[in-house]
Amino acid sequence: MARYRDYITQDLIPALGAIPLDDLTRQHLAAFVTDQLRRHRGRVTVHRIMSTLSSALSDAVTGERLPRNLAKPPAHLAPRRSRTAPVDRGAGGSFPALHPSRRPALCRPR
Repeated sequence: MARYRDYITQDLIPALGAIPLDDLTRQHLAAFVTDQLRRHRGRVTVHRIMSTLSSALSDAVTGERLPRNLAKPPAHLAPRRSRTAPVDRGAGGSFPALHPSRRPALCRPR
């Protein structure tokens, strides 16, 4: 809960708090995301900040204060998932970290 409060008080309010809720646009949110990334904030952090905003805006939609949640995609910035190449065992690939000689003593078969 403290992290969400920090996102609101340290990130969202300083950047977007002066904009009336009815005047908030996707362009405001896109500019916020761009600014955060330029300040070298991590993609995961920016995603979490936008998720926090999206949750608050969803409550505003439920309470009929807003017609829609502007923080839902495409304004959301999803973290990139890393892609890993599969190991081709036929080409001599192995898992050295799993080799019995490299296992800690507690993990070795008896």
